[in-house]
Parts: sequence; structure tokens; C-alpha cells
Amino acid sequence: MTQNRDQFWQVFNTPWGPVTAVGADKLVAVLLREPSDQEKGTLGQEATKAQQLDGNGEPITFGGFEAWLDAYIQGENPSSASVEVEWPEDATPFCLWVWQSLANVPQGTTITYGELARKWEQERGGRMAAQAVGGALRRNPLPLVYPCHRVLGSNGAITGYAGGTTFKHDLLAHENALDHVRPSER
Repeated sequence: MTQNRDQFWQVFNTPWGPVTAVGADKLVAVLLREPSDQEKGTLGQEATKAQQLDGNGEPITFGGFEAWLDAYIQGENPSSASVEVEWPEDATPFCLWVWQSLANVPQGTTITYGELARKWEQERGGRMAAQAVGGALRRNPLPLVYPCHRVLGSNGAITGYAGGTTFKHDLLAHENALDHVRPSER
């Protein structure tokens, strides 16, 4: 694979571990870890604090992600809409709906995979399985900003998360949402 010269990446340190933003003027992806050496070759160029301009002399803003992340770390409730994002061109309408629906799950609350599936059925018609919601969430390119960590299993279980279940637990603790979690996982 060749390096994308129009795209940049930068690692931000958070209380939960490193978070990597990918993009330029818009946020394209968030990794809940540092990129591997192999990924670095395909994500684009590293944007360092000293070099914050792209090839056209424009600032690399990641769509306002750094300001959003700082506010989130400080305990504020920044809106997903405050970050300019670029969704994958190959995203299905269902995946886009699931990801964008996450912006409506308030900080400090949770929703289950099944509740999201029922919401789809109410808004769009047709049957949808909780497992399909889980599949869409596994492909969410913008965790944190579009908060899939707020989605729990039907019994309140902390289930799969790109950053791992400990990362998900810690984000829910940061948001004071552990009362929604199965007692054995608090």
C-alpha cells in the first residue's frame, strides 16, 4: 500500500491510553491506540506539534477533534456535531444510521444493541437484529466522537469494543454511567 500524502495522523494522550486521529481538515478515523508500524505507512504523514500544516499550508485540524477531545477529558459534554467528519465512501445506509444515532445517546447514559435495533425498526421499518447493530458498531471509524462505548449488551454487559472492554469500562466510569452496567462489571 502507498502512503496517503493528503492525510495525516497524530497520537493524543488521554487518561485511558493513546488515541490516534486520522484525517486533515476533517476527521476520517479514530484509533483507540497508537498505530502499528505497518499502519503508519498507510495512514498518511505524522502530524507533529511542530508541523501542523498540510501540503497547501492549511492547518491540520482533524475537523476540530483535539478541541473536542480536550473538552471530553475535562468532563464536558462536547457534541459529535462539533467535529467535522468524513464518513467512509463504502459505508452502508444502515451503518451510517447506526453510527449517527450514537450522537443521540446522551453522555452518562447507555443503550443496548437491541434498543438500537428496535429504534431502526420504528424509524425505518423492517426487522433488524441486535447482532446487525453490533456488526455496524465494529466498523465505526469514529469511536469516542460517535460513542459506541455507550452501547451495552441486553443484560448490561460491557461487550466488545475496539479499544477493549477495560477502555470501554473506563470511559463509562468517566461519564458516571456505570450504574447502567451489570453489577459484576462495575
